[in-house]
Amino acid sequence: MWRAAALVASALLQPAAVATKCSVMEHGAKGDGKALDSRAIASAITACDHVVFPAGRQFLTGTITLRSGLTLEVEGTILGAAGHILTPPTNPNLPPSPYEGEGGYQDYGHSHWADALLHGDSVSDVTIMGSGTLDGNGALGTGEPHKKDSGKGCKAFGLVRSTGITIRGVTIKDGGWFSILATDCEHLLISGVTIHAARDAIDIMGCRHVFMEHMHISGGGDDAVKFGSDWSVGKRLDSYNVTVVNSVVGCGCNGLQFGSETLGDFHDYHFGNPATLV
Repeated sequence: MWRAAALVASALLQPAAVATKCSVMEHGAKGDGKALDSRAIASAITACDHVVFPAGRQFLTGTITLRSGLTLEVEGTILGAAGHILTPPTNPNLPPSPYEGEGGYQDYGHSHWADALLHGDSVSDVTIMGSGTLDGNGALGTGEPHKKDSGKGCKAFGLVRSTGITIRGVTIKDGGWFSILATDCEHLLISGVTIHAARDAIDIMGCRHVFMEHMHISGGGDDAVKFGSDWSVGKRLDSYNVTVVNSVVGCGCNGLQFGSETLGDFHDYHFGNPATLV
């Protein structure tokens, strides 16, 4: 009895596990912008809670799959690798139309998330931060991959059904159809990002508790910051408690937009000190 009690006491006195931090270079990444670093990056994400992409390096990769409790510190450049972005599965929530096939009653881009440079589905407490760059590098198209841009993805970030997501400080360029697509997410923070959009910069679909600040968005020719609510996750979603402050938004079309997908209700939106580029 005393031995069992001693073991329990000893276990209680052990220090809490410390989150591990490592560089992708320690897991075999070359970082030369030529060799494919997908396996090394995946290995680092499996082994460590805080993964660093060092400055001065270029990491060529296919889709990076995010997991809960992960921090990616991007100080170098993450380059999309053509032909290595995931092809998303058919979305079971979207019946085919007689004219467009799967997802024909709403656009393809909002109906899938895996065809992204960084993809998170049902993850929590994830941070992507740093002064580095996420560059689609021609691997992400601005149209429907199964039509206009065969073999390509169409977004830099594809996030769905997730909570506690932070994107801070990074630059995104050549991000495809959407630099950031977030659907059915909550407690989302986007801070200090610079986006040179290829089409849409940020699409927030059916999300709650979103805070966006100190953004600088340019280029694209479509929506800079768009709020919508669709049927892509198979249910009606309201969108609320969303704040956009101290940001410059411009894309050549809409700076801030609601819709056109407006299945759910929108309330408690707050805008402070936005500036729109024309």
